Amino acid sequence: MSIELTVEDLGDERPDPVIEELKGPLAELSTAIVFGSLAIPEATFPRPVRLQWDGLEIQLTGGSIHLDGLTMVIEGAIPAADFDRSRKTREGLPTTLELEDESIVVGRGRPVSHTATFGEGPSEYRMTFHLFGWDWKPGAGTDFLLAVLEGIPKLLCDNLHVARGNPKVRYHSTSEHFRGQGHATWHILNTGKGHVAVVDRRGASPRQLRLDLRALSFVLGGNVEGSTFWKVDATGTVMGALDLARSATKDARRRFPILWGPTLRHCWMAPLFEAVAKALAKDKATATAIIAYLNTLSGSLHAAYLLGQVGLEKSCKEWHRPPRTTLVSSTAEWGKWVAKHATEIRAHAPTEEAKRILVEKAKHALIQGPSSDVVASAFASLGLDLGDDVLKEIALRNRAAHDYYMFDEDADDPDIQKQVDRLQVVQSLLATVVAIRSGYKGPLAGWTRREGGEAEPIPFWLGTDLPESLTYYDCIDPELPPMS
Repeated sequence: MSIELTVEDLGDERPDPVIEELKGPLAELSTAIVFGSLAIPEATFPRPVRLQWDGLEIQLTGGSIHLDGLTMVIEGAIPAADFDRSRKTREGLPTTLELEDESIVVGRGRPVSHTATFGEGPSEYRMTFHLFGWDWKPGAGTDFLLAVLEGIPKLLCDNLHVARGNPKVRYHSTSEHFRGQGHATWHILNTGKGHVAVVDRRGASPRQLRLDLRALSFVLGGNVEGSTFWKVDATGTVMGALDLARSATKDARRRFPILWGPTLRHCWMAPLFEAVAKALAKDKATATAIIAYLNTLSGSLHAAYLLGQVGLEKSCKEWHRPPRTTLVSSTAEWGKWVAKHATEIRAHAPTEEAKRILVEKAKHALIQGPSSDVVASAFASLGLDLGDDVLKEIALRNRAAHDYYMFDEDADDPDIQKQVDRLQVVQSLLATVVAIRSGYKGPLAGWTRREGGEAEPIPFWLGTDLPESLTYYDCIDPELPPMS
């Protein structure tokens, strides 16, 4: 795999952007959300009338559905004779819920609590069911989704201008809206009270939408989650809903992998989001590196550093294997030598099992496996010079893995910012793996900062210019008068 990079600091460039005016339902839904003529629906559902869990009929005992986060909670009962405790799996079992309007919800369900009741009639178990990964009206052929998003930073890299009337268009909106192309087309809109996603699905499956959310989380340097994703038609009428699940971790820190700040006209978030969303669907190394990157944003520095280093090594092993080294001049002669001296070798072991193992190890000792510095080897194979300081940081992986700490809080330098900078070196390497595997060639944020606080580019990945980073979009509703 070859990578061509242009060594230039694009942060000082001031090229003119390209403006594209958007029309159609996605643009109309976006202006309606921003200017208040369309609101996110309340999370209410028709009354449930029938529940089937892994083929079993569950008697409904509750009169409604309620949401705990994104999980649907339903009350039910089942005869004790039909209840099999082995069905209580963490993953959940196929579940279908019929509602009084004859629509259905499908998903994975499991009972989280149960109480046995005994009386004159047959005994039964009363249960609270949790239904997750659900899809209300799965056959609804709607093209658009609406959802409130959590985890969007206040200073979003904006490339979308939403306006009313016919104002003079400017390249940079203070409204902080974003348009990104993943498996679906995403408009992330700042309503002043939070962020809303308006999504043109373009046929994307729930799995592909989840991959887009993971890509968005990586690009924004922290987990992005959605509330219920409402299926709507071009007018905003609700046609169904989706649960796209929540992240397994909560962020304590945020760290953007791309160059970020008011002095940049480039919106590097757009090309990185597109590249990463598509790579996640097919490349395991990209997925591993992103999971590791997001895991470095939560928990203690020790745990974040360990997870980052281990994830970095694992993601590099997904696509790069250092050559094996033979330690003897003749493998055939070595085999003969071990066979000839097997009795002497066995004599050094205390048990029969130990004797067998010792001889086997002697047979295979002629080959040195892949070196432990697979990360350095992987980057070197692409001609990327990491520099001595970065190579030294990579080598500290063993200390974190075997001693289970990043630094000795009593004996080492107590400067926490120094340790944060070390973690950012690992985070930058993870981001570079994502760029390598996804084909993104723009700049990435490094671990040093300018006087104004903006990140410097990674020194070995300065990036090359990308037209997509200078494309801006306008959504203008001519039916509404300009704001005074």
